Amino acid sequence: MKEKGSIEIISFNQVETIGEKEVFNGFEVLAKFYKKCDGYHGMDIAKGKDSQWILVLKWQSKDHERKASSHMMKSEETNDFKIIVNPKTVVKNVYPMFY
Repeated sequence: MKEKGSIEIISFNQVETIGEKEVFNGFEVLAKFYKKCDGYHGMDIAKGKDSQWILVLKWQSKDHERKASSHMMKSEETNDFKIIVNPKTVVKNVYPMFY
């Protein structure tokens, strides 16, 4: 098997006072931001129970994911995404992908 990149899986609950329209706007902002980052290969979004969301992001490598995530957290461009996330509920893991 050969490694073909990384997959980042994030789950979180949305802030209780945020509506679904703002949540989807936040996802659009995040996707637009990451499309400008090196090594980004797309994002899938799933809805869990109640206010839980799961994001699956594909990256060329763990290094690309690490740099892009760090940049995203510091950027004001992604504030509309960051305001929807209850930070106490975030669980993030990055795994190698194989083919």
